[in-house]
Amino acid sequence: MDNLITNLTLKKCQEAEVVHKARSNWATSIYKNVVLPSTPNIILGYHSKCYAKYTAVPSTAKKAVVQQTESYDTPSAEALPFPAAEPLEEVNLNIGRQSLRSKSTNTDNDKSSHVFPTVCLFCDK
Repeated sequence: MDNLITNLTLKKCQEAEVVHKARSNWATSIYKNVVLPSTPNIILGYHSKCYAKYTAVPSTAKKAVVQQTESYDTPSAEALPFPAAEPLEEVNLNIGRQSLRSKSTNTDNDKSSHVFPTVCLFCDK
């Protein structure tokens, strides 16, 4: 895995998710099975290229979704295509890193063990 989810990457993914879900081809989108975490953590990772593809939504598409949501007379919280923004907690990514890196493993017997999952949040590979 190239990277871990942070507050900034999660925010960009949430913005892109709103655009992806507003598209007419959402049902057949390759991103329909992407489940974003509610908060950043040190377990979930992603490939840089997958993140770049997922978050590469035109600013015009973002503006169109915002205008569409603002065009409702009095939208309820349930009518919005995304949850109300709440401040995200800061996550200390250094917690436990020393113990993870210094952990001794028997590489002869357990060659498949990894510190972080080997599955990308976006491509599942």
